Amino acid sequence: MTALSALLRGSLGVPSLSVGFAAAGGSSGSRAMRVVVSSARRGSTVAGSKTLAARGKSSAVSEPDYALPKEEGKTDMRIYRPMTETVRTFLNPAHFFLLLKAHGTSFYTGVPDSLLKDMCAYITDNMPKESHVIAANEGTAMAIAAGHHLATGKVACVYLQNSGLGNTVNPLLSLCSSKVYSIPVLLIVGWRGEPGKKDEPQHLVQGALTPSLLKEMGVPYEILPDYAEGAFEVLNKAYAYMEKEKAPFALLVKKQTFEKYRLQSEQALFTEAGLLHREEILEKIAEGFPSEPL
Repeated sequence: MTALSALLRGSLGVPSLSVGFAAAGGSSGSRAMRVVVSSARRGSTVAGSKTLAARGKSSAVSEPDYALPKEEGKTDMRIYRPMTETVRTFLNPAHFFLLLKAHGTSFYTGVPDSLLKDMCAYITDNMPKESHVIAANEGTAMAIAAGHHLATGKVACVYLQNSGLGNTVNPLLSLCSSKVYSIPVLLIVGWRGEPGKKDEPQHLVQGALTPSLLKEMGVPYEILPDYAEGAFEVLNKAYAYMEKEKAPFALLVKKQTFEKYRLQSEQALFTEAGLLHREEILEKIAEGFPSEPL
């Protein structure tokens, strides 16, 4: 009884509570009880609408429905509800990478996305440059992945933000489709503007239409779970489909799916001989113009 009082005090935010059980009627073989909570501070009584049924040695507790009474001038009520999730899970990029590797995927290309940054960072740290190509746009990434499959017979992984799906329409329908050249590609799509989630205005329409766009293009998809067992099952389904149908499959990645991963390798830019900075390129272009106006 003491433990129950402490639990309800913490849940309802009432410093002084007395908890008791009152008979709610019933047959001799089954006695129904209801919890009565008295608040010394508010001078009121809160009765749960659900009952605790005890029959022999077994008992079943229904979901509690305790609420503080409305105060004058207030329309909202504080409701006690049990916690349904105590630990937030995230998908480890290393584990996901190993799952892809187990299915034979050893080539990655695409356009970086903020929702996929942890996965992309791990790929960058653990794949040679020739096996990880950051493409200029999503259509180019699809073409590179198609070429990899034609050369090796393996399924490549293309990552992108859903705002770039428009650039993939032509290669998906005119190149990779099972009705054209039958090229399987695993698409990992960051789902910006997911319905019900706060996001930037430019992502909202695209996010709402993303599943239907994939469906209309004939690309089956699954939402990537944020835990290892779920990812394992979804990838099994994806690769089984690509093996059978010889066609692309997409995984939609929600916000905060992946566990945080910090890029370890330093990405040195413009260190190779012959590469120019943007300012140097503009200077070279300007030198080509005549000194006197035409």
